Amino acid sequence: MSDLSAPVTKMVVRIGDNPTPRTFAGRFAWTLNELVQAGPKGITSLENPAPRISHYIMILRRAGVNISTEDERHPGSFSGRHGRYRLEVPVTVLETGRGISGRKVAADARRKAA
Repeated sequence: MSDLSAPVTKMVVRIGDNPTPRTFAGRFAWTLNELVQAGPKGITSLENPAPRISHYIMILRRAGVNISTEDERHPGSFSGRHGRYRLEVPVTVLETGRGISGRKVAADARRKAA
C-alpha cells in the first residue's frame, strides 16, 4: 500500500480520445497530477512551487497534453507576472505511483517499450 502523503511520481493516463496509455514519471507525473487535481482552476508556480514548472509543462505539451497558459499579474514586494496552466483536454488516470523513483519508472517504461 502506498503512502498517500508521498508525491505522485508515476502516472499512466489516456489523453483525450487517444486510446493508447501514456506513462509519465518523476516531476512530469507530479505536474500532470497537480493539473488533473486542480481542474478548471489550473495551477501556478506561486500557488504550487516547483523548481522548473514551466519546463515540466513544456515537456507535457510535447508529449501531446494540451495545456493552456493564462498570463496573470501578482502584487507584492516582488510583483510581476506568472502563468496559470490549465488542462484543455480530458485526462483519464489509469494508474498512479507514489514515492517511487522517477528514474526507475522511466527505465521500466523504456524496457517495456523495447
